[in-house]
Amino acid sequence: MTFEKITRLAWIAMVLSVLGLASAAVLPYVTQRQIFYKFGDFASEESIAQIAAEAAKAEAPALVGVFLLSLAGGVSAFGLFRCREWARKGWLAVCMMWVGGPVISNLPHGEMPNWPALVFRAVVLIYSWRVLMDPGVRGEFNRVKTHVQV
Repeated sequence: MTFEKITRLAWIAMVLSVLGLASAAVLPYVTQRQIFYKFGDFASEESIAQIAAEAAKAEAPALVGVFLLSLAGGVSAFGLFRCREWARKGWLAVCMMWVGGPVISNLPHGEMPNWPALVFRAVVLIYSWRVLMDPGVRGEFNRVKTHVQV
């Protein structure tokens, strides 16, 4: 039963990480198309390209953050499949950053992030915490750690 819980959580981590990597890959293109559709009738091609370049430059730090967080989640998911102790701690750290990042980044502006997204992230964090802190699951990680073949 505990191994099924770990495998289910690893699949959730893998899917969320792949979705994060995919969104980081396509977001610059989506932003460019959005700017084209918004200003296409009112501006020339050169000015639209300049606006899109400035928008891509402005969102670059967020894209790098999403990419690195998704990459860390993917690595943690592979570790969860193999019941590695570092993956358990790593996935919890990724979830905490995934929840805390938008809240902390929006505090200086006095606004809150998208509530449904924040609730979904909190649910994933709570589910991950409950699964990975379960004594049976922790015992499975310790059992695998002590029986690793070199």
